[in-house]
Amino acid sequence: MDHGVVVSVVVPAYNAETTIEACLASLGQQTLPRKSYEIIIADDGSTDQTASLATRHDGVRVVCQANAGPAKARNTGAKAAKGQYLVFVDADCEVADDFLRAITAPMEANAEVVGVQGRYRSRQHGLVARFVQIEVEERYALMRRREDIDHIGTYAAAFRRQVFLEHGGFDTVFPEASNEDMEFSYRLVAAGHKLRLAPDAFCHHRHADSLPRYFRAKFRHAYWTAMLYGRHRDKILKDSYRPKSLRFEVLSLVGLPLVAVFAGLVSRSMAPTFLVCLLYLAAFLFAPMIPFTLFALRRDAAAGLIAPLMITARSVAGASGLVVGLLRTGGLSKSKAHRAVPR
Repeated sequence: MDHGVVVSVVVPAYNAETTIEACLASLGQQTLPRKSYEIIIADDGSTDQTASLATRHDGVRVVCQANAGPAKARNTGAKAAKGQYLVFVDADCEVADDFLRAITAPMEANAEVVGVQGRYRSRQHGLVARFVQIEVEERYALMRRREDIDHIGTYAAAFRRQVFLEHGGFDTVFPEASNEDMEFSYRLVAAGHKLRLAPDAFCHHRHADSLPRYFRAKFRHAYWTAMLYGRHRDKILKDSYRPKSLRFEVLSLVGLPLVAVFAGLVSRSMAPTFLVCLLYLAAFLFAPMIPFTLFALRRDAAAGLIAPLMITARSVAGASGLVVGLLRTGGLSKSKAHRAVPR
């Protein structure tokens, strides 16, 4: 290990030529001494100019692999790293000047802390993106109520490298960026390790900026959540990241067909069946919307006004993604061992 390097920043990148230079520019302007950290681009088989653009930045190393997804790319970067701490940042993020110092501070202060979560910010002005940022802020508010958390998202994450390797890194059975970070976090917590939120470690991210993109993102996330919960069933009902209302929203739509069939069999009439379904949705979908809608209105009135529409969209996307995921991946019925990063 190079004892001059304390922090290894790993950026997984796939066809990221439009964002990689801004990301690297922000990482090159940190308040930490430049010799104390290295930057590794883990190129995931890009077919554009990502790798060549990255090599133009002084002190940036590029490690390449055949296209296999961000989990494998992060593991590849971790294997090549020299630092005591691993910091993961996405290729479409730009970090604040004190990001590396802030995200590693909890581990510097407490030897028991092995993983740290940073925070998203957004410079986007579109209404959908502003709504997504408020969604994220609600989850940070939930996490800040607890000293220890059980989820670290890899858009802004830090781990002790030795612990990361000892626990096998990210599970490469997840082929895209969705839930491999949750799965790894759950493994660490199950092993007795402490994870913390670093509320002042900020990175700017580009959220989904249209309703179709938002819907697709929520669908894909829910699709892989089926596999996640197959490995960690104790997290189905509670974790430090997902609000309880989100579970009500998704489960209400998953259960709606069963409620409709039951009501239809009992009443044998369309009107009572419709009324039962409406009351069911009012209790389990619409009522849980109210607290978040008020939360959003206090932060951004326009984004708050579209909250019912967006929540309905994410509920439909989440329910359909979860059902498809259960059917196609086997979901809760089977659990494969994670694929470890080579030591």
